[in-house]
Amino acid sequence: MLPGISTLIDGLSRQASIEVDEDVEKEHANAEAHLVHCLTALHQETPRLALPDAKDDARVPTSFAEACQYPEWAAAIDREYNTLIKRNTWTYVESTPEMNVIAFLCIFRLKLLDALGLHYMCKAKCCARGDLQEQDIDFNPDTLYAPVASHESIRLILAFAASSNLILEGGDVANSYLYGKLDIPVYMHQPTDSTQSEARPGTVCRLEKSIYGLKQAGNIWGSVMHSHPHPVGLPYVEL
Repeated sequence: MLPGISTLIDGLSRQASIEVDEDVEKEHANAEAHLVHCLTALHQETPRLALPDAKDDARVPTSFAEACQYPEWAAAIDREYNTLIKRNTWTYVESTPEMNVIAFLCIFRLKLLDALGLHYMCKAKCCARGDLQEQDIDFNPDTLYAPVASHESIRLILAFAASSNLILEGGDVANSYLYGKLDIPVYMHQPTDSTQSEARPGTVCRLEKSIYGLKQAGNIWGSVMHSHPHPVGLPYVEL
């Protein structure tokens, strides 16, 4: 090939390569701008609760009185209270001076239903003040251990599933702690953080179920899990 023609071909090739690179960069820039636009629009459309005198990122009430000002939170409180009543979480007994009666607490939070934060639900969790429990009176120090999966076990399962091309599925047990029954008496003040609760003078709640907040609740739930056969017949292994 003549030197002049070779130089011409090399020049045209470099020019074509530059034009292709410019087109690719332009496409990337357009895609990035479109992505930023979509994310900005989604953020602006995210529903928010307007609490009085609250910052934009502080949308969760800090007290029962504040929560009752808004229908969403009042409904969440009633749902939680009705669940406790249906599960026979406590019975009313006459209060005596020797009882160690712990307090009742209602905690509020927003539960996101998608990764973008477009949908959420108001959650109210009714708990007992486990920090007020007394050892050997309303909890046994030997029953505080709650079995949980270690990070190493979780990573091992994920690695095995990925290498074997398996599909992992997870599940959730609603109000799981309420499936466990207490084996020693625990007394709690009557719930006042509910629009449906009724005061009963001279009485307290004797807890029948391991309500959230109790020191032994996690241990009792672990016992409930191990008392049922494994869904696919695998034996439980204690390490």
